[in-house]
Amino acid sequence: MLQNNIKYLPNDHVPELAGVYILEDTESGRVYVGSSINMRSRIAHHRSLLQMNKHPNKQLQALFLEGNLIFKVLVSFPVPDKHKVKEAEQLFIEASPALFEQELVNKKPARAFHLINH
Repeated sequence: MLQNNIKYLPNDHVPELAGVYILEDTESGRVYVGSSINMRSRIAHHRSLLQMNKHPNKQLQALFLEGNLIFKVLVSFPVPDKHKVKEAEQLFIEASPALFEQELVNKKPARAFHLINH
């Protein structure tokens, strides 16, 4: 399965780099795809909101409360180019049916997206 070919980094090694990450519920297989120009900072922000029970994504909050939510890095970039990071995030969201068994818990659905040469 494609999902098994994605190289994940352990939670405690989240780099201070730009990249695309997932929040995955190990019990249900439900996944949230996100991106940031500083993944360590973004994941810390997610964790803080989740621990305070104040995350705006209610599905993600519910998964966290069940106790099986983990963080994984899908891809990191050595240069923090916000546009490229968002492009990569969108590509993972669009490819999600082939990558993940369950539907995403992202609030915004995948949109039509085409890479443009810059």
